[in-house]
Amino acid sequence: MSDCMIFKRIYFTVSGICPQNISHTIQKKLIHAGIEEEVDVWLGRAVLTAFLFAFAALVTSMVFSPTLSKLIPQIATMSQLEFIISVSFPSFILIALLIVFLYYVYIFYRIQTRTDAVEKVLPDFLLILISNLHAGMSPFSAFVNAARPEFGPLEEEIRKVAIRSSSSQSLTVALNDLSDRIDSKIFQKTIVFFDKAIRSGGQMAKILHASADEIRHIQEMRTELFSQSMSYIIFLGFTITLITPYLISISGQFLEMFLKIKESTTTGASKTLNVSLFQGEMTITAGFVESIGYIFLFIVSLFISFFIGSLMRGKPLFGIKYFPWFAIASIGMFIISKAMISNLLASFG
Repeated sequence: MSDCMIFKRIYFTVSGICPQNISHTIQKKLIHAGIEEEVDVWLGRAVLTAFLFAFAALVTSMVFSPTLSKLIPQIATMSQLEFIISVSFPSFILIALLIVFLYYVYIFYRIQTRTDAVEKVLPDFLLILISNLHAGMSPFSAFVNAARPEFGPLEEEIRKVAIRSSSSQSLTVALNDLSDRIDSKIFQKTIVFFDKAIRSGGQMAKILHASADEIRHIQEMRTELFSQSMSYIIFLGFTITLITPYLISISGQFLEMFLKIKESTTTGASKTLNVSLFQGEMTITAGFVESIGYIFLFIVSLFISFFIGSLMRGKPLFGIKYFPWFAIASIGMFIISKAMISNLLASFG
């Protein structure tokens, strides 16, 4: 038995732990993404990869627990069991979820790329189809011959429809199958119009020409909406990468200075000072504010990315590709601004 077959059997076994509804959903996503692979193989590989990476993270955290205990004092007080429950197991879960999420994002962008490629060439395809109809071709022949190699995914799917309809499937079933294989509402509506026009024998050329004009109008509106949204996107990017890190740095430095002044009022000759502002105990430290700053910037970068995705395409996940850049830029600016403000205050003594 070859290595490929062994791996396939492993993937089939692993995919068996997933519920059937998940397998059906993934299968539909793979079709939309143009991935010609068995769903059990793809799903089994994804689950196995997530498990292996998560298991590696769990083992790594346990092996390097002595080093972590030196860097983080709270870990040094934990027993081995407490460390596994509090650190190792959560890292296992988080890494597994992250790998699964990355697989899903990969499929999502494959689908979006394919949909964009089809919708971009759809008006040109319809115009060629109309020309073929005017040349006297039958509707199906005009449809198949309108496909061009430069149309990419659209041409591939139409060729598959032509093969299926010429064998056992009827034209209506083949067109419905074509509509289900591309995740585009515009394309699906076009297929519905074409199918109805074939069955009714109506003014097919006029209907298709109106559809082509409407699709171009929708594409122009999307382009205009995107250009109008750019000012909002630039403002959000400027806020999260420059202003927010700077303000958090100032708050952290202010708290650090406040704690030093408070400490000085409780020692030496300053004990006689009775200022209500410095009375009581402070439970917030500068280190706590710094940690919250990193977490805050990370979360805000994620939500702003989702907002940009909703603004641009109506799908929050579309903006996830901007998240790494926002997170790196904002956290990097936070580190730089913290060092700059610290040096500036130190220069004043």
